[in-house]
Amino acid sequence: FPSHDRELTPEEYPGHRVPVQDAKISPDGRRLLVRSRIDQLRLWDRQARRGIGELRLGGAISKLFASWETNRLVTLTEESGPGISDQRLSVWELKGLRLMAEEKHLDDKKIVVLRVFPNDPRLFLGFDNGQVSIRDLNTWGELTTFEAHRD
Repeated sequence: FPSHDRELTPEEYPGHRVPVQDAKISPDGRRLLVRSRIDQLRLWDRQARRGIGELRLGGAISKLFASWETNRLVTLTEESGPGISDQRLSVWELKGLRLMAEEKHLDDKKIVVLRVFPNDPRLFLGFDNGQVSIRDLNTWGELTTFEAHRD
């Protein structure tokens, strides 16, 4: 581990009073995305130590990807209860937390793999039926789909 010339101290963010479940920091170190509840996200300006925006997604966040380079946030939430098990896939503008696209997936086709890579405006989805879909994060258009291999 590298040694530090100064003692590291925790950062404090006024108004943030619940345990942190997940955090993502921008490559330039200026913004921080925090998942603090099962369904809540907050975006912080680290220099000013003030909140920029907040989302309550209405379902448990199972996957969360921030692509700072393409200004996109991808969330997969799951709602379950007696007789229901739905997923909601959402794409947000990261800087303003504005919803850009959303779709629901019901019991018959579940997302099991979700990937976003730095500097890549594509979203890779893998489904439990073996299908793979590649989407454009800017237009939400489907670029290609691969069907499951069947013997």
